[in-house]
Amino acid sequence: MTKNETVAILGAGLQGALCALELAERGCNIVLFDQNDTALSEASLHNEGKVHLGYIYTNDDLNRTAKLMAMNATLFTPYLARWMPEDALTTSASSPFVYLVMKDSLLDPDTLEAKYAIVDEMVADGLRQPGHAYFGDTEITRTHRLPKSQWEGIYNEALVAAAFQTPERSVHLPIMAAGIRAALQDHPRITCRWNARITAVSRASTGYIVHLEEGDAERGFGHVINALWGNRLKIDETLGIQTDRPFLLRRKVASYVTTPDPARILPSATMVLGGFGDVVGYPDGRHYLSWYPTGCIDRTDRIDVPETWFHPLCDEEAAEVFNASIDALDQRVFGVRTMVDEASTPSMNPGIIFTWGCGDVDDLDSELHQRFDVGPNTHWGSYHSVDTGKLSLAPHFAIMTADRIAPK
Repeated sequence: MTKNETVAILGAGLQGALCALELAERGCNIVLFDQNDTALSEASLHNEGKVHLGYIYTNDDLNRTAKLMAMNATLFTPYLARWMPEDALTTSASSPFVYLVMKDSLLDPDTLEAKYAIVDEMVADGLRQPGHAYFGDTEITRTHRLPKSQWEGIYNEALVAAAFQTPERSVHLPIMAAGIRAALQDHPRITCRWNARITAVSRASTGYIVHLEEGDAERGFGHVINALWGNRLKIDETLGIQTDRPFLLRRKVASYVTTPDPARILPSATMVLGGFGDVVGYPDGRHYLSWYPTGCIDRTDRIDVPETWFHPLCDEEAAEVFNASIDALDQRVFGVRTMVDEASTPSMNPGIIFTWGCGDVDDLDSELHQRFDVGPNTHWGSYHSVDTGKLSLAPHFAIMTADRIAPK
């Protein structure tokens, strides 16, 4: 790459933002496009924020996904510490997750216990790498099955077969977003184009052209990084890049509430393995609440994301999804409904999930249980389409993509 070339980055979620910061630090000039009015406004702000160590991907029998997650989750907070104070991330993180094995789980507790032990070893390997840590820790407690006496009365034993304490945690997304936004704003080599909805990318002798709504366009880019989420494949297709690999786009609604009472902060829990849900509790009283069977409101295997997916739910539909989700969670994690009734007005944000494969998470054979075959794909040496896979992988893929454009 020559010094006078500029890189266009499409999408200012965590992946696009980190690509921008990494390349700007290497001396590149960046134009960062996003349809919102600030960075990290969608999935990077509204998902559960879990920095996956690999425990949820134990149905990948070859452990490819778990190995990828374990190695890169231990890079996550040390890498973000280049752009914001690391203690802001570590002190605000969620409580460690308890994995609740449901009685209708795809895998039984004994099978999962053996698989969790393998993931523990992978996490330990990740933490042995220079500069790696997990929310400030270079050693973590191994996953272990909790005696029933420690969780009865907290979880519903009529529905829960076993409970495992893991070291896995979630990052506090608004705090992470604030730090990354400040870093983007302060960097002299990064220009942000907000409220810019991308419709296509084309190639010309003078470089790539990024086409926007209303017929606007920006020209002369030496490289393009497509870090979009829901519409990534659609924009790839405008350059003739197509895939015959099955994929699924899902629209999922989750809720955030904040309790003013520290005694009401619930321990973080993920229900496994199948189409269940999560309860995530943060030290400031914030909670992420998701129940997949009611929260996953749309699915499509078409490349064109319906326009309605980008709009909020109407009040009636939002209330219906919220109450059904809270009731389902409360049946499994006691105290959810009481906490919610005393908490702030819920914030509900439908978001898009992209995954390779078909079927769904309650299908034992679905590729949705894997996330190893992801990352940047480069065409013509200058167009880079990045499938982040999971939040945990964004730092690693930012480095990989930057190495292809401006190697150190």
